[in-house]
Amino acid sequence: MKHRGLLVVLAAFALAAVIGDARPQDTPRAFAAETEAFIDGMVERHRFDREALRAMFAQVRRQPQVLAAMQSQAKPRPWFNTGRRSSTRPG
Repeated sequence: MKHRGLLVVLAAFALAAVIGDARPQDTPRAFAAETEAFIDGMVERHRFDREALRAMFAQVRRQPQVLAAMQSQAKPRPWFNTGRRSSTRPG
């Protein structure tokens, strides 16, 4: 899976947005136990750099509009009503 690393990092940001709290950047950050456990797992399973992950998580800020968008669900549309036409079909 070519994009697995990107997906893992995006999941990390989403997790940090839900768990983390906003602090000024110059203040040392103590992470929640769940965040530390996540970082430990990423280091052990995927060989991520612990300090790089901590630096990334320290920049995370809660964004209510993003969390709200993640909670809402789009209405499913049937495959035959997408408005797209296949270019591979013989005309």
